[in-house]
Amino acid sequence: MFDTTLGWAWGRRHPLASAARILIYAVVLVVFCGPLLAIFTGAFDRSNDPSRMSLFPSNPTLVNFEVAGDQGLWRFFMNSLFITGGGLLLQVTVSVFAGYALARKRFRGQAFVLVAILAHDDDLR
Repeated sequence: MFDTTLGWAWGRRHPLASAARILIYAVVLVVFCGPLLAIFTGAFDRSNDPSRMSLFPSNPTLVNFEVAGDQGLWRFFMNSLFITGGGLLLQVTVSVFAGYALARKRFRGQAFVLVAILAHDDDLR
């Protein structure tokens, strides 16, 4: 038996805590996955009315993907994947080398470099 981050014991002793945890998980799932599911459903729906959103498409079709392909969306999509993948690969490579240097090597100014990395804010760009 172990405690969770919220201090709720995991097990059979506290059924109210287990029920509350399940309710919180369900709410978080709906809040974060609901919009994504609505967009995914809208991609397969024939309806042109954006105010009619549902969890299941009323008239499922693949026509929307054909129209997107005719307008060149797949080329833009592949370009975005290429740019994002390249940036991610570069970021991971630099992070691995920096993490190794900070963890294994001792050098003057190491604390300053570590604080600068931890204090870096992506919103400044």
